[in-house]
Amino acid sequence: MLADRLPTQTAQPVEPINHRRGPKVTKFDAPLFKRLAPNDTGATRGHQAGFLVPKDLGIYFPALPAGTALQPTPSTGIRGILVVDGLVSDVVDTVYQYQTWGGTRTPERRVTANLGPLLSSARGDDILLIERATNDDRLYRFTLVRQNSSEFAEIDALAPGRWGRLQNHPAPATAQEIQTSESLLDALANAPFVPFESTLQLQAVNRVVRGRAFSRLVKRAYNQRCAMCGGGLVNSADVSEVEAAHIITRGALGSDDVRNGISLCRSHHWAFDNGIVSVDAGRCVIVKPTLLRNPANIALNGLHGKPLLAPSEERFAPDLTALAWHREHIYGQD
Repeated sequence: MLADRLPTQTAQPVEPINHRRGPKVTKFDAPLFKRLAPNDTGATRGHQAGFLVPKDLGIYFPALPAGTALQPTPSTGIRGILVVDGLVSDVVDTVYQYQTWGGTRTPERRVTANLGPLLSSARGDDILLIERATNDDRLYRFTLVRQNSSEFAEIDALAPGRWGRLQNHPAPATAQEIQTSESLLDALANAPFVPFESTLQLQAVNRVVRGRAFSRLVKRAYNQRCAMCGGGLVNSADVSEVEAAHIITRGALGSDDVRNGISLCRSHHWAFDNGIVSVDAGRCVIVKPTLLRNPANIALNGLHGKPLLAPSEERFAPDLTALAWHREHIYGQD
């Protein structure tokens, strides 16, 4: 069934709630669809230009600046997970841009470059599913559903028109919704800290939108660096590996207040979520002593006792109540 292959799109926890641990959230936002035109595919000579992004779908892609005389076709780098016949065929650096074919046409939004593994076998009226990662605004999953595939009829029945969102699925987060949520969370950092959100609050808010805004604000507060090691690899699209870690986890109804977050590289995010490391009341990193003796964790020796990187504004600093919760419920567990 299609529901088994697409990520669950719900703002509610999927198992009984407790304030210790909780379920992980989906990695991708709700899917969009586009029926490919011949000039989106390998069926015509124009397929090198990638696929057209209709204006209605452009609100789910990064904002593009207006063109100038020196740069008439502004662009931004994104990454694409390319899925064909149910299998990941490649993960590529690609480009979202305005394209004018040398100024001979009205600008069109297109995703171009390195899409051969996806489009070379596509034909007109095949369906392209488009999903945006919830934790990375520049990471997309593009899934080609060909007309001769076993799942085409099922997806076709949920895809009215030429493009849009699949029926029975919510709309993905738009750039404007995320920006509005960012402003609200920024203002929240000036109010008294509330560590947990109630189920009534969750019913009134889109957690995907809030999650994106939370991630942006936390990573920006630490200048896209890991608060523990100061590192953070950057790819060719200028996207940092750092992630916004909830101190009180989402599954435990931890709030999306920036003070309930720390910017961490992937290794230290994993260590934080798994109770290998935590942060003391002086906002210094602590490492579980029994695990420090494990040779596999030798890289953690230099972290123990190291002060966290301070955020750009003091009002964004990790709340001591949230840190105490993490020490008790995550770090304190074996």
